[in-house]
Amino acid sequence: MLGKVVAFLHPAEPEPAERAALEPGTTVRRGQGYTLRVSTKPEVHRQFLNRCQPLDNATAIPAQREAGRGFVVNPPNRARGVTDISPDLPAAEHRPDRARRSLQSSLMTKMTTRTVEYPADGLTMIGYLALPAGVDRRPAVLLGPEGMGLSDVERRRADALAELGYVALAFDLHGGRYLGDPEEMLARCMPLLADPDRMRGIGHAALDVLRTEPRTDPDRIAAVGYGTGGAIALELGRDGANLRAIGTVNATTTGRPGEAARIRCPVWAGVGSEDPIMPPAQRNAFTAEMQAAGVDWRLAVYGGALHAFHHPPVDHPVVPGVGYHPQHAQRAWRDVVDLLTECLPLAENLGA
Repeated sequence: MLGKVVAFLHPAEPEPAERAALEPGTTVRRGQGYTLRVSTKPEVHRQFLNRCQPLDNATAIPAQREAGRGFVVNPPNRARGVTDISPDLPAAEHRPDRARRSLQSSLMTKMTTRTVEYPADGLTMIGYLALPAGVDRRPAVLLGPEGMGLSDVERRRADALAELGYVALAFDLHGGRYLGDPEEMLARCMPLLADPDRMRGIGHAALDVLRTEPRTDPDRIAAVGYGTGGAIALELGRDGANLRAIGTVNATTTGRPGEAARIRCPVWAGVGSEDPIMPPAQRNAFTAEMQAAGVDWRLAVYGGALHAFHHPPVDHPVVPGVGYHPQHAQRAWRDVVDLLTECLPLAENLGA
């Protein structure tokens, strides 16, 4: 979140000049004992950062370290820095039971968010909709989560896309549940991944919600997904959905023979070179399918990365072969944004 100061971390009272510079700003409290101060003066932000007490020493409480990580990861030195910085959260920030709050700053596009309920796969799904400022129609992104389900990681990504100017819907997989138990997650996801019609049903239900949102331009929608959510995005394409782009991370899944020919848009896929769940043989089968179908496709292989390399560490067990790679997480996010910039440009909406 751009343009913020971790005021709690300042080791002493601000100097008079600093206080005066911050006075016009807005204080936003996010709990856990720290305060964020919004300001439009990046040089003051940098002064505060330079004067912050160490963030990882023995005297720093968890709230200080948490707030400090957020500031360091999202420095206020670019007015539209969400294109450069992965919106993934530190481990303490993405727990599924934590409510998300949208911060508004003069340095970023203001947005609104809400949950949306809709039926799919015999469940009541609870998606997360992020809307950019304004009342005009905008291009939209359908955002699919990893197999564990919708969490604050995907909500933050939806927020980041809305800050860029897109309507974004992060869709649900498990009826409002987050499956932190690997065995429970696999028991639900493996049969789902083996059933293209079920995946398409989940995807189309969410796509219908996004398409009927008044702010959405229904002819300008992309689908981006991670893991199981990426497999669902691909199945929407194989079902002939009207999409402008499909992006997947660690989801080089193949479909039923011949159905890739129905894909009507460019496809981008990212995968870790050391991903044991999407190994080279699976990647090769995926690219062969795309090539035989005449799809405009591209594949990015991130050296040394495991499965779910984009996802910050979690505080529960995970399946073997999963590992966070912060550098590649940022690179993959930039690649996703580049895909959207190419296939779903905002220029005509933003007057650029």
